[in-house]
Order: sequence, then structure tokens, then C-alpha cells
Amino acid sequence: MMLLIGAFEVAYERSLNNDSSAGISVFIPFDREVFNDELNFYVSPYYRVYFSKKYAAGFFVEGFGMFSSMKIEEYYYAPNGAFSSYSEENYSDFALGLGVGGKWVTKRGIVFELVGGVGRNLFNTDATDISIVGKFGFNLGYRF
Repeated sequence: MMLLIGAFEVAYERSLNNDSSAGISVFIPFDREVFNDELNFYVSPYYRVYFSKKYAAGFFVEGFGMFSSMKIEEYYYAPNGAFSSYSEENYSDFALGLGVGGKWVTKRGIVFELVGGVGRNLFNTDATDISIVGKFGFNLGYRF
């Protein structure tokens, strides 16, 4: 789904036992108009606990971290409305958050997943004015 909105995401998840897994995802936007030139990328490790009788599938709760890189552009205008100056800075931040979702696995190993979560940046919130981060996805994959 992310390709439809102008981004690429790849993830790897390892099942630890019947009820939990750990993984990491990398998100890279390529359509700058959709993402307002702000997000360069994020890397998000996560840990999930499943509440189902199926092996590492069904409803889950997730705790995640998110290391992100952002580009903040500011335009300055003179009192008469004329363009005065421009500045651009790159920031990095780390967020912690919680999410919920569901994972369904077919007999052939095809994985369908819905996940959503919200986190809070911990460091550069004053400089970027971005304190809340979201993590939402509709994912297709394969379990080997």
C-alpha cells in the first residue's frame, strides 16, 4: 500500500515462539509532494505479543522504537510579502510507541497484516515541532 502513496517499506520479522515476535522495518518516501519534503526515512524495530491460538498470528499488541530523519524547510518573508530568505536543516529523532494490529496467514504462507500505532519523539521536538509520530500499514508478505 505504501507504494500507492509514494513510499517504499520493507520489513523482516522473526517469530520467537507461539505468542511473540520481533522485527524491524525501514520506510523510505520517494514522492516528495505527498510527504511535504519532511521525512527522509525511518527505521523501526518492534516487539509483538499475539493473543491467538495460531502460531504468531491473530490480534497483537506491539511496542516499537522509531529512529527517523527529517528535513525541515523554513521560508522567511519580508513585511511587504516579498520572499526574504530560506533555510533547511536535517534533524534526527528517536520515538517510542505502542501499536495494535492483526495478522492473518494462509496455508501457503501468504501473510496479510493491518497495523497502527502512535509514538512520541524524545529529543528534537522543540526544533522540529513534531512530537507525535504515527505508524500505520497494510502489509502483504510471505512466511517461510
